[in-house]
Amino acid sequence: MGGNRIIPLDVNTTREQQKIVEDVNQAYEQQLPNAPILSLSVSYRKNNPKYSSIWLFHLINALGNKDFQECEWNPKSMQIEKKEDLLLIPNLSYRIEFCHLSDLGILIEAILLKKS
Repeated sequence: MGGNRIIPLDVNTTREQQKIVEDVNQAYEQQLPNAPILSLSVSYRKNNPKYSSIWLFHLINALGNKDFQECEWNPKSMQIEKKEDLLLIPNLSYRIEFCHLSDLGILIEAILLKKS
């Protein structure tokens, strides 16, 4: 997250007009700092002769770092304020994988060898 290029604000014009005014002459010359994020994944897999079942849990931005969204004009304080949001994204999924027919033949041979 972070590292995005931005259009800087024209601070003097913003204060005069009391609304956000961007300095388009310097568009995308400034870059936000990179934000370290940590993503975690945990999976549980159960293999059966004909299929495998897999539970997956992913958590993106586990450290909870806030990411810059935009600047807003606050008429009460007459100041420019940066708006940041916390993007914490959990994902839980379940997947079934079926054996391919060629794999099934190998499994049958392995089962027959175990019996003998």
